[in-house]
Amino acid sequence: TAGNATTANTSHTYGVDTVAPVASISIDNVTSDNVINASESGQTIAVTGQVGNEVKAGDAITVTVGTETYQTTVNTDGKTWSVNVPGAVLAANGDVSATVTTRDTAGNVTTANTSHVYGVDTVAPVASISIDNVTSDNVINATESGQTIAVTGQVGNEVKAGDAVTVKVGTETYQTTVNTDGKTWSVNVPGSVLSAN
Repeated sequence: TAGNATTANTSHTYGVDTVAPVASISIDNVTSDNVINASESGQTIAVTGQVGNEVKAGDAITVTVGTETYQTTVNTDGKTWSVNVPGAVLAANGDVSATVTTRDTAGNVTTANTSHVYGVDTVAPVASISIDNVTSDNVINATESGQTIAVTGQVGNEVKAGDAVTVKVGTETYQTTVNTDGKTWSVNVPGSVLSAN
């Protein structure tokens, strides 16, 4: 009633951050040769990759292969990620995509995307093998039974140098590989083993 007036003032400083974080993501080769083969198509494949810039541990990652979607998060190292995908799903497609979403402390969100192409080859190669006569007359005589005999043969189709060849004589097994010419093979077998079979 006396008409006295008072005004109170204050101020408050606040931050402004409207800049979205920077994010990046990549996908590693899906296998050592980046090709899904018949064996791998029946397995579970760990699809892996890297993240960078301001992406951090725990950030959400979505991996898509064809019509299938898989969820994972950035590993605790803040740099890598991994998700298991059925080999059959990978074999039915030829590329995989991944998306990472990261949020900074101000709530700004960024999404980064990538894709990776891989090969699919689930058709087994065609192979053929033959064995030559074990001696000139294809008979082990008394003298030859005391010697070491080079058992030889041929390979064909998609067989190549270095491929494994297993030779069985009775209960004995001998290992060799296709010669550097990619067409022949040879393994030494005791004549006594040949004559006993």
